Amino acid sequence: MNDTDFVLLAGPAATFSGDRFVGRGAVPTVAIGESLTIGLGIDESLRVTRELVKKHHRMQGGNQVAQFDYRLLLENFGDTAAAVRLYDRLPPAEDAEIKVSLLKSNPEPVKGDAKERKQGILRWQGNRI
Repeated sequence: MNDTDFVLLAGPAATFSGDRFVGRGAVPTVAIGESLTIGLGIDESLRVTRELVKKHHRMQGGNQVAQFDYRLLLENFGDTAAAVRLYDRLPPAEDAEIKVSLLKSNPEPVKGDAKERKQGILRWQGNRI
Protein backbone atom coordinates (compact mmCIF):
# COMPACT_ATOMS: atom_id res chain seq x y z
CA MET A 1 0.00 0.00 0.00
CA ASN A 2 1.39 3.39 -0.97
CA ASP A 3 0.62 5.25 2.24
CA THR A 4 2.87 8.19 1.38
CA ASP A 5 1.77 11.60 0.13
CA PHE A 6 3.45 10.97 -3.24
CA VAL A 7 2.86 8.88 -6.35
CA LEU A 8 5.54 6.20 -6.66
CA LEU A 9 7.01 6.42 -10.14
CA ALA A 10 7.74 3.34 -12.22
CA GLY A 11 11.34 2.20 -12.35
CA PRO A 12 13.96 -0.35 -11.34
CA ALA A 13 13.98 -1.65 -7.77
CA ALA A 14 16.36 -3.57 -5.55
CA THR A 15 14.56 -5.61 -2.89
CA PHE A 16 15.84 -6.48 0.57
CA SER A 17 14.57 -8.62 3.43
CA GLY A 18 16.00 -6.82 6.43
CA ASP A 19 19.59 -6.21 5.40
CA ARG A 20 19.70 -9.23 3.03
CA PHE A 21 19.57 -8.53 -0.72
CA VAL A 22 16.73 -10.52 -2.32
CA GLY A 23 16.78 -9.44 -5.96
CA ARG A 24 16.18 -6.85 -8.63
CA GLY A 25 12.97 -6.05 -10.42
CA ALA A 26 10.76 -3.24 -11.59
CA VAL A 27 7.99 -1.35 -9.85
CA PRO A 28 5.03 0.11 -11.78
CA THR A 29 3.59 3.53 -11.05
CA VAL A 30 1.62 3.33 -7.79
CA ALA A 31 -0.96 6.00 -6.95
CA ILE A 32 -1.44 7.36 -3.43
CA GLY A 33 -3.46 4.79 -1.46
CA GLU A 34 -3.07 2.12 -4.14
CA SER A 35 -1.90 -1.35 -3.13
CA LEU A 36 0.86 -3.22 -4.93
CA THR A 37 1.88 -6.86 -5.14
CA ILE A 38 5.45 -7.65 -6.13
CA GLY A 39 6.85 -11.12 -6.81
CA LEU A 40 10.27 -11.47 -5.24
CA GLY A 41 11.26 -14.70 -6.96
CA ILE A 42 12.63 -17.85 -5.39
CA ASP A 43 13.68 -17.81 -1.75
CA GLU A 44 16.76 -20.02 -1.58
CA SER A 45 16.19 -20.66 2.14
CA LEU A 46 12.98 -22.62 1.38
CA ARG A 47 13.05 -26.16 0.01
CA VAL A 48 10.22 -28.39 -1.20
CA THR A 49 10.68 -32.11 -1.80
CA ARG A 50 8.14 -34.47 -3.34
CA GLU A 51 8.64 -38.14 -2.49
CA LEU A 52 6.79 -41.20 -3.82
CA VAL A 53 5.99 -43.11 -0.62
CA LYS A 54 3.96 -46.01 -2.00
CA LYS A 55 2.64 -47.33 -5.31
CA HIS A 56 -0.19 -49.87 -5.26
CA HIS A 57 -2.07 -51.63 -8.11
CA ARG A 58 -5.24 -53.70 -7.67
CA MET A 59 -8.39 -54.82 -9.47
CA GLN A 60 -11.71 -53.44 -8.25
CA GLY A 61 -14.98 -54.48 -9.90
CA GLY A 62 -13.23 -55.32 -13.17
CA ASN A 63 -11.35 -52.03 -13.18
CA GLN A 64 -7.65 -51.65 -12.67
CA VAL A 65 -6.88 -49.18 -9.86
CA ALA A 66 -3.48 -47.58 -9.40
CA GLN A 67 -2.80 -45.59 -6.24
CA PHE A 68 0.24 -43.39 -5.70
CA ASP A 69 1.00 -41.94 -2.28
CA TYR A 70 3.25 -38.88 -2.23
CA ARG A 71 4.69 -36.82 0.59
CA LEU A 72 5.37 -33.11 0.06
CA LEU A 73 7.83 -31.68 2.57
CA LEU A 74 8.36 -27.94 2.89
CA GLU A 75 11.38 -26.81 4.92
CA ASN A 76 12.60 -23.36 5.92
CA PHE A 77 16.36 -23.06 6.45
CA GLY A 78 16.23 -19.28 6.86
CA ASP A 79 16.38 -17.12 9.94
CA THR A 80 12.85 -15.77 9.60
CA ALA A 81 9.43 -17.34 9.18
CA ALA A 82 7.93 -17.25 5.69
CA ALA A 83 4.33 -17.23 4.49
CA VAL A 84 4.09 -19.75 1.65
CA ARG A 85 1.76 -20.85 -1.11
CA LEU A 86 2.51 -24.37 -2.39
CA TYR A 87 1.18 -25.73 -5.69
CA ASP A 88 1.04 -29.27 -7.06
CA ARG A 89 -1.01 -30.82 -9.82
CA LEU A 90 -2.93 -34.02 -10.32
CA PRO A 91 -1.85 -35.65 -13.58
CA PRO A 92 -4.41 -35.20 -16.37
CA ALA A 93 -6.29 -38.30 -17.55
CA GLU A 94 -5.33 -39.04 -21.14
CA ASP A 95 -8.42 -41.16 -21.75
CA ALA A 96 -12.09 -40.45 -20.95
CA GLU A 97 -12.35 -43.82 -19.16
CA ILE A 98 -9.52 -42.93 -16.76
CA LYS A 99 -10.42 -41.09 -13.58
CA VAL A 100 -7.81 -39.23 -11.52
CA SER A 101 -8.66 -38.01 -8.02
CA LEU A 102 -7.09 -36.90 -4.77
CA LEU A 103 -8.06 -39.45 -2.11
CA LYS A 104 -6.81 -37.58 0.95
CA SER A 105 -4.46 -34.83 1.99
CA ASN A 106 -3.29 -33.54 5.35
CA PRO A 107 -3.69 -30.62 5.43
CA GLU A 108 -6.41 -30.28 2.83
CA PRO A 109 -5.63 -28.04 -0.15
CA VAL A 110 -7.41 -24.71 -0.47
CA LYS A 111 -10.59 -24.88 -2.54
CA GLY A 112 -9.36 -23.31 -5.78
CA ASP A 113 -11.38 -21.52 -8.39
CA ALA A 114 -13.11 -23.41 -11.21
CA LYS A 115 -10.14 -23.03 -13.57
CA GLU A 116 -7.70 -24.47 -11.00
CA ARG A 117 -10.01 -27.42 -10.29
CA LYS A 118 -10.47 -28.15 -14.00
CA GLN A 119 -6.69 -28.15 -14.51
CA GLY A 120 -6.10 -30.39 -11.48
CA ILE A 121 -4.16 -27.70 -9.63
CA LEU A 122 -3.80 -28.20 -5.88
CA ARG A 123 -2.89 -25.24 -3.69
CA TRP A 124 -1.95 -25.06 -0.03
CA GLN A 125 -1.87 -21.72 1.72
CA GLY A 126 0.80 -21.94 4.39
CA ASN A 127 0.98 -20.26 7.71
CA ARG A 128 4.38 -18.97 8.63
CA ILE A 129 6.98 -21.73 8.63
